[in-house]
Amino acid sequence: MSQTSQSSGIEHPSSNLEYNPKLVEVSRFLQEAWPRPTWKYTLELLDAHLNLPSQDSPLSLAYRYANEISGFLSYLPRTVSYRGRVMPVVFGKWWCTSKKCPLFGIGGRLHKELLSAAKQRGYAGLFLFTHADTQADRANRLTFQRLQQSVLHVSTFSEMLGMPNMVRRRLNSEGLRPAKSYSSSMSKDCLELLTSMGQRLDIAQVWALEQIDYLFMGRCLTRTWVYERGGRVLGFLNVFLRTLVGDKTSLCGCLEHVAFGDMTEKQIADFVASMMADSYWDSVALICAPATGCFDQRLFQRFGFYESPSKYNVYYVPFDSRFDGTKVSSFYLDVF
Repeated sequence: MSQTSQSSGIEHPSSNLEYNPKLVEVSRFLQEAWPRPTWKYTLELLDAHLNLPSQDSPLSLAYRYANEISGFLSYLPRTVSYRGRVMPVVFGKWWCTSKKCPLFGIGGRLHKELLSAAKQRGYAGLFLFTHADTQADRANRLTFQRLQQSVLHVSTFSEMLGMPNMVRRRLNSEGLRPAKSYSSSMSKDCLELLTSMGQRLDIAQVWALEQIDYLFMGRCLTRTWVYERGGRVLGFLNVFLRTLVGDKTSLCGCLEHVAFGDMTEKQIADFVASMMADSYWDSVALICAPATGCFDQRLFQRFGFYESPSKYNVYYVPFDSRFDGTKVSSFYLDVF
């Protein structure tokens, strides 16, 4: 690799790049650099995504200027299935540059470095998730054009949003058994549900059994409820708690992993009602659930959820021919 990289007429020495910077610095940088409203990028949030067991180490890269982080980007290794074909990919996360830095092209420099590293590791490609019709969305496309790298639009999706108090009023939990929390003994049933759900979707993440405990209870800020009958798990809802910082600070429960298997609408309604009766939701202001085909949106609307007007784009940067970036209508990916 050359010692310098030219972008927009500005040299970016390789010595300014730092792999795997300290997360405490990254957390502080992201919270200062991103305009509000934005998620609060705590150490717990970053750690929960970066330290997934039984996975290749993430590719995290910072750009330093005047001895301070002025840009950051992470490629998270994941495994996905596309039409029965399992392949290793990376998810681009937390691409951010500081407006205080006078240099241009830092974002492109970070992507160029990590693209090279990801290709050397043998990944099939890169998934990116952005707010549609925003500066970040346009910057992603422009950056890859400048790098002469194809970037393909795979899908657009929205979110289902719900306020706990409203959902509680719609769903009567009286007489229902309290929702049961996940335990390690349920990992095989939950993995089977995820696998079955993935088989009916166009693209889906693939997990190993040893990762389920971490996803459902090992991460900080996570909680999982299960619907169990006859000693068997029929469905589950996994929530990752995030803090939204804006004019005021609010807690948001993001539904990251959702599967209802062969549950009836009545069973799903009872399960959600019993889950929402948990005191966990007393301090939560909003529930977010990506509408990507993992659950019936119409059913959630009857529960008091509504579709957000905001849209999100999914892009794919192919490194080889294992996935050609064909548009898809349903998927299960880590979009948060």
